[in-house]
Amino acid sequence: MSALFTFATDQGLLQQPHPVRTMKKIPELSQTQRSISPNDIPTPEGVAAAIRDLRSRRPDVADVFEFMSLTGVRWGEVRAIRVNWLVEIPLAQLNVERSHSDRYAEKDPKSWRGTRPIPLSPRALKIFHAHAEGKSSDSYLFTNLQGGQLKVGVVRKFPLGFRRHALRHYAASTWLRLGTPVHEVAEYLGDEARTVLKVYAHVLGEGQRRDFVSRLTAAENEDRPRHPGHLRNTWPTTSDQSRQSTNQRGPKMGL
Repeated sequence: MSALFTFATDQGLLQQPHPVRTMKKIPELSQTQRSISPNDIPTPEGVAAAIRDLRSRRPDVADVFEFMSLTGVRWGEVRAIRVNWLVEIPLAQLNVERSHSDRYAEKDPKSWRGTRPIPLSPRALKIFHAHAEGKSSDSYLFTNLQGGQLKVGVVRKFPLGFRRHALRHYAASTWLRLGTPVHEVAEYLGDEARTVLKVYAHVLGEGQRRDFVSRLTAAENEDRPRHPGHLRNTWPTTSDQSRQSTNQRGPKMGL
């Protein structure tokens, strides 16, 4: 339906604002986001390898993807970043103020919080400064080779081996694994805390599962007293094998 209205708008046939693009969000429908699978989040090694490979071909696009992996910004948001969104006092932060998806009008961020600050790591700040150099304060931070606003058609020529949006999941899961409180991660993502809890439930439970495996490993350690049940070492010892062999031969019979 959206494509039909978009075509009508492009042809000048629609005499009113685009119905789909101007439709207000229904809160009840926006709360249906499901927990993601661990397979939906690329590994640090996978992200580093993909960006390293891309950097040899298009370092500017590699910077865009790396910046997304460090900040968790959406594609429409990274397109809209202006040089003056950076605040460095009292700490380096990116104020996400607008979003601009391809073929859509620029608008407020998708985040329910509206404008949100995201603290920048040293690497993210270095990328920002590199792309801001020589540009006016209201210029786009990331641009194409001609200096125009970056378009999705350009980055699609350089697939990462996983979805672009997975970089947002990668950033969120990294923050959570570093021990960042859920409400803080929600603030940086522009989501509600309950959404973070639901979407990244498996990440939040990793510590408990890791502790559980450690307890199992300790219980099965041969240097510890053996326990009954499935935690007992079931591998036969040399003496066990000798007794089993004797039993299979049976008692000696005299003539």
